[in-house]
Amino acid sequence: MGIQKQNPATDKSPEHLIVLLGNLNVGKSSIFERLCRGKHGNISFAGAPVVFKASRITGTDFTLMDTPGVHSVFTLSEDESIARDSILNAHPESLLFVGDAKNLSRSLSLLLQFTEYDLPAVLDLNMTDEARQLGISIDVSRLSGILGIPVNSSVAVEGIGLRSLRRVLPDARKPIQGVKLPDKIERFLTEFRKLVSDRDLPGRAIGLQALTLDPGALSFLSKTLDPETHRRVLSLIETTRGQFYHRPEVLLHETYTRAAQRIAEEVQTLSPPKHIPFSEKLGCWSRNLTTGIPIAVLVLALMYLVVGDFGARFLVGLMEDRLFGQIIIPTVASISGKISFPLFQRFMVGEFGLVSVALNLALGVVAPVLFMFFFTFGIIEDSGYLARLSVLFGRLLKKMGLSGKGILPIVMGFSCVTMAILTTRVLETKKERIIATLLLLLGMPCAPLLSVMLVVLAHLNWKAYAVVFGVIFLQMFLAGLAAERLLPGERSTFFMEIPPLRIPRMRSILVKTTQRITHFTAEAIPVFILATFVLFVLNELGFLRFLEYLGKPFLETFLDLPPESIRVVLSTMIRREAGAAMLKELFDRGLFSDVQTVLLLLICTFLVPCVNALVVTYKEHGFKTATWMLLFVTPYALVVGIILNYLFRVFQIRFGG
Repeated sequence: MGIQKQNPATDKSPEHLIVLLGNLNVGKSSIFERLCRGKHGNISFAGAPVVFKASRITGTDFTLMDTPGVHSVFTLSEDESIARDSILNAHPESLLFVGDAKNLSRSLSLLLQFTEYDLPAVLDLNMTDEARQLGISIDVSRLSGILGIPVNSSVAVEGIGLRSLRRVLPDARKPIQGVKLPDKIERFLTEFRKLVSDRDLPGRAIGLQALTLDPGALSFLSKTLDPETHRRVLSLIETTRGQFYHRPEVLLHETYTRAAQRIAEEVQTLSPPKHIPFSEKLGCWSRNLTTGIPIAVLVLALMYLVVGDFGARFLVGLMEDRLFGQIIIPTVASISGKISFPLFQRFMVGEFGLVSVALNLALGVVAPVLFMFFFTFGIIEDSGYLARLSVLFGRLLKKMGLSGKGILPIVMGFSCVTMAILTTRVLETKKERIIATLLLLLGMPCAPLLSVMLVVLAHLNWKAYAVVFGVIFLQMFLAGLAAERLLPGERSTFFMEIPPLRIPRMRSILVKTTQRITHFTAEAIPVFILATFVLFVLNELGFLRFLEYLGKPFLETFLDLPPESIRVVLSTMIRREAGAAMLKELFDRGLFSDVQTVLLLLICTFLVPCVNALVVTYKEHGFKTATWMLLFVTPYALVVGIILNYLFRVFQIRFGG
């Protein structure tokens, strides 16, 4: 298949393409960024919807193409299919495989699976510093001799070993270490290669993928083979799979794992440290249920102090009250007042003004808190604690129909629901992907929404925090339980690697935080302006008051909310945090009571997600499934609001500060 370049980072042809492969969390991104210092571009393939990040390796003629982290060649998650299919589509010159020096057996198992493509390769063992701390020593020269390919050692985050890696890339060779598979599978591969012998295909690799019913491999064969040959291949696959008691993919994974363990035993020596480092003890405590819960509470409390107290109180007060309230808005009002055009003044600093509402909410309210959230989230992520937090609550998610991998999109949802829906690709079954997406749509507060929520809740008492977040997580748990029982399908098996606890690198976190907040600002400001402009136009035409009149009976009867709530709902439908920010604006004017504020915060969270999340949901799940999800979510938000309003009224719950 031909390669179609989009915004290419280099003019070199695909013959100079290297595909970057490896497990999850082995430092592939760090290696890519350090090897490719120039401007990054994208590469796509004819007939394939996926776009890969690619860039020229500094000082060489090679183009490096990054791929998602892979757990195994023989699992069916979309990310892993993308990594495998990239080799079939790109016809790379060689492979750069990144392994984890702390987990040599796991890395070698995956490498041996990719050797079936019969392509030249280079192995880079990353994180050798952490391996040494654990008493792990690897004979790199001996490993290179066994595999028959160059093997390099590196510490990517420090830039150590990357010059030598760049030098050995031209020396990539085809591995000599093969794996003897079970007789039934070897006989299948022999018959398979006879059927496709006149095609230019990696026979063993594509045969193994087809045997495991990989959709990408089957689709590739259907396009490549003539109908009669394709029919005979499918018949061979069906006959062979019928001979196994267990699924072939499980047997294959075990075979490669045993082969990798034998190699690791030859080249790896272990010298356990005389005493267990405190970081190891703390890591164990954070995973244990008895000690892990108090540690999690302490971490979340510290996160609240940084984000909810320093960010939502101090920084927002500094930006909204002083910068915008005392300087920017009065200045703009003074300038626009000199123009004899009242409509223009209302547009700039009126009730739905460009400066007084749109920019004030985006930059004065959301951005400061969001910056602190991304900063603290980055610390938790880079320290290695996030994986332990995931394991701690992994049992709970299993009851909701999600495997250990389901933790990844749920945690990602606290940053961005849209990106979290995209990360559901790592889940192996359709059922898991639907459940994860449904939970994200039902009420996962993304970082911008969470930032505004904390600003609003800062004016209320502790019961408001308990009710808002208690209801959010309780309804997600109940929805997960129901989906697990109602949706057909099985949950896949997954084991998560736990990285060591480490001191976060503040410079890296600040760079990442700045990139995230810059991206948010560039994306959110136009949306805030749009939402405010829509409300401004509706208000000037009198249509907003008409909508409030239409919604007044329902809002007052069932939710005890004033008609102005329509403004919050309209803003929420454009973007969640825009609705919450509008709620704060009206709350500051005294239009909502404490109970109404809590109720609207929850409705904003449960209501339809932002436009980006809607688009991604349709893209990932198709029209029918996505429509059913959304038809469920909106009435669900209103029903939950009605129930909560009834409970607040019956039990006379108040949230005054």
